[in-house]
Amino acid sequence: MERDDDILVPMRVAAIIDGGTPSSYNLVLKEITGSRRIVMAIGLSEAQSIAVFMEGVTLPRPLAHDLMATIITEMGGSVSRVIIEELQDGFFRSSVICEQDGRPMFFDARTSDAVALALRCRAAIFVRESILSLVNGGQAAEEKPQKRGLPIECLPTSTLQSLFDEAIENEDYEQAQKLQEEINKRVK
Repeated sequence: MERDDDILVPMRVAAIIDGGTPSSYNLVLKEITGSRRIVMAIGLSEAQSIAVFMEGVTLPRPLAHDLMATIITEMGGSVSRVIIEELQDGFFRSSVICEQDGRPMFFDARTSDAVALALRCRAAIFVRESILSLVNGGQAAEEKPQKRGLPIECLPTSTLQSLFDEAIENEDYEQAQKLQEEINKRVK
């Protein structure tokens, strides 16, 4: 359900990168008007669905997200936006907001499915400012994380996350992979 108590920040898909384990990938969303990012683990099928659409690949049969978009459209509806609503226990929860005959409808969704559907429907993707700030260590969009001369194993997780975000921004995916592996070790 939409709330008035938080600013919605527009996001775009920046990349899909290897998640460090078989069949796991990371979806990177970037703030449209700033430099902050959200990185989330997604499954193989969702990663493929997003990548296929982003690369403009035409498949002989529709994927699940293509089918969902077609059904919504053929039933006279539209997807107006996706909102990443919450981060709880390391998992993001999102809402897909559709409209039919001027009536908004809210659907709970996995963020990876919501993003794949939003891309196909050309719908906006938003995240609540409180979540974006939280995953970026409370850092404002113009702030840059400080680098330290310590091995990554000695750095706090918040610094690792900031360095990971910076590596993604600089398209240094090899360094991002190393940082993500260290972050993943700590989550287990």
